Amino acid sequence: MRTYNILISILILSGFSGRCGATVYHSDGSAINVQFIHDTQAQNGDTITLPTGTFSWATGVTITKMITLQGQGTGTGGGDQTVIIDNYALGLPLLNFRVGSTGVFRMTGITVQSGSGSIKDGGTIKINGPGNVRIDHCHLIATSTANYKIVAFYAGVFGVMDHCILDLTGTNALYVYNGRRGAGDWMGNLEWSLPTAFGSADYFFIEDNIINGNVGSGPYSTRIFDGFTAAKVVVRFNDVSQAVLGETHATGHAPDDRGLRSQEVYGNSVTSSLAHAPN
Repeated sequence: MRTYNILISILILSGFSGRCGATVYHSDGSAINVQFIHDTQAQNGDTITLPTGTFSWATGVTITKMITLQGQGTGTGGGDQTVIIDNYALGLPLLNFRVGSTGVFRMTGITVQSGSGSIKDGGTIKINGPGNVRIDHCHLIATSTANYKIVAFYAGVFGVMDHCILDLTGTNALYVYNGRRGAGDWMGNLEWSLPTAFGSADYFFIEDNIINGNVGSGPYSTRIFDGFTAAKVVVRFNDVSQAVLGETHATGHAPDDRGLRSQEVYGNSVTSSLAHAPN
């Protein structure tokens, strides 16, 4: 219930109201068909579904509308009912979401896993704000260094990731750059001028997930998130194995970039040779 309370708060704060007559569109699971439905039919508030099956995507999809992208998965991690394999040869996001200032974009019931795709420095799943997003009941399998930024959150993206399974290899992680920015402010200065607002909806919440990493590469092994550019993140109530909880960067770690703005980390169960839950 924690997650749903947060989501309700996000909906209220964003001024979202359901559009009468919202439509569900059923894709064939291919990137081309999902993009076609998005571009020519779907509107804010609609849903695009993907069927049960495994789909090799050799091209990316860009979503600019506040829709729900829904696979057939249910339960924590979704059960791999709808699987997208990253075989995108270009170093561009496999899923590129540009969320808006009203409403909530949702991705649910989908597995995204490494394939033969090239390194995606902007994120395998890239979410650019400002706006709100929910990622739930998904399975993210980052077995390749090409997907080291399995999800990247930018520029005022708040919301929640819940009831997902993250299988992270090596230094693969969630990358959080979600500080709000002013005009020409790529480094997160605006967020540093705003209240910290602990306990508010002005964070991205990572909660009620199962997160599996490894410690094979020593102190540079798996961590749940890597945060800078005025990031605001909450990590709570996750079941974590063989991963540290986060890596944060201070202001000045790179030219003019502002470091992590604030974080809340609590209530996680951690089993790892690098980090342990409190006694």
